[in-house]
Amino acid sequence: MNNTADFNNLDILKNKNNSFSKEFFININNSQNSKINNNNNNLNNINNQTNNTRYNSRFNNINNNSNNNNQNKPNNLRSLSTNNPHQFKDIIKENINNNINNNNRKNNDYIIQKKIKNIYKFTHVGFDGENDKEHNQDISFIEKNFTGHPDYIYMSVCDGHGVEGHEVSGFIKKILPKNLGQNLYKKNLLTTNITEKNEINNIICNTFLQCNEQLIENENINSTFSGTTCVSLIYTPSKLIVPNIGDSRAVLGRYNISNKTWSAIDLSRDHKPTEKDEADRILKNGGRIKPFTDDETGEFIGPQRVWIKEDDVPGLAMTRSFGDRVAAIAGTISVPEIKEFELKDEDRFIIIASDGIWEFISSQECVNIIKEYYIKNDIKGCAECLYLESKKRWLKEEEVIDDITMILVFFE
Repeated sequence: MNNTADFNNLDILKNKNNSFSKEFFININNSQNSKINNNNNNLNNINNQTNNTRYNSRFNNINNNSNNNNQNKPNNLRSLSTNNPHQFKDIIKENINNNINNNNRKNNDYIIQKKIKNIYKFTHVGFDGENDKEHNQDISFIEKNFTGHPDYIYMSVCDGHGVEGHEVSGFIKKILPKNLGQNLYKKNLLTTNITEKNEINNIICNTFLQCNEQLIENENINSTFSGTTCVSLIYTPSKLIVPNIGDSRAVLGRYNISNKTWSAIDLSRDHKPTEKDEADRILKNGGRIKPFTDDETGEFIGPQRVWIKEDDVPGLAMTRSFGDRVAAIAGTISVPEIKEFELKDEDRFIIIASDGIWEFISSQECVNIIKEYYIKNDIKGCAECLYLESKKRWLKEEEVIDDITMILVFFE
């Protein structure tokens, strides 16, 4: 998972002292105790876990000589999680209110039915400057017959980051579709009733929180400095529901018949510290936002990042994710932002992808590439073309290539 937009100097990361002061862990504990009532957990053993551990910016496992992956972890690190569902009522309510907007249709509106012609998954492991990366931290999955409905499909791309990012994204792949399918079972996803829509969005938000708690409780995965994005899409023949956390992205390609132009419709929003509402939440929780700093020149390098108040960790370049327990102290969350879209006659295709695609290709550029292959009905060739174009742009700008993963959907 690429955590940065344009970080070009890996030497700063390689030479950065990764030991953490005792005061850092005391401050973490104090910070969490002020946020979570009756939380008597402590971080006495966390130094054994994080000492000399990397929280990598451009690609993971930059410190390949480290043997910390299999270190014994503390029995309980729940104090590092601020993802308590009761703390997020206002955020969930805001997500729901934003979702119930002009996408609502009136009862007498004609309902468009868009059937899927082809679905195709593609992934390719990244390149660390010398060899292919040890792990592809991207994960994608497609769940047909979602919630027991033959026409519903659940699709998602997760982009892991940190030393155990591949473990985090793999774990979310195992539990999220199962939990969400069970919790939404027999719910009317096509409802126009505001109360029922509220209920559905509450279920989705709380399921994401539930999955994050399961991740935190998993003793086999160290998510202290590792996490994953998750952009999801629930397809029905007339409507799309798009829950998202992080900076992976879903985009729809729409063809305007009257003027014969193609438009990119962003189905999700990238959760970055440059978004005002996201930054406000981080600052309100005592976090800091700033780029990396070159120790020698003092110059800022790369994108804005999230840091806790007490120390220069973790430097996360997104504001929502699964895992990332230290970043959660600074206000990052696993509550999804949910958007809803009524499908139109002009809608032709969808791409759901990790930022291995979006780092150097805009949504509109991507649609312009896909349309040529949609017209030829060559969905496999489309994926190969997007991969090669992304790879070319990575090598032009960087010495590394991020993992590249996508799901393509062609409508009839």
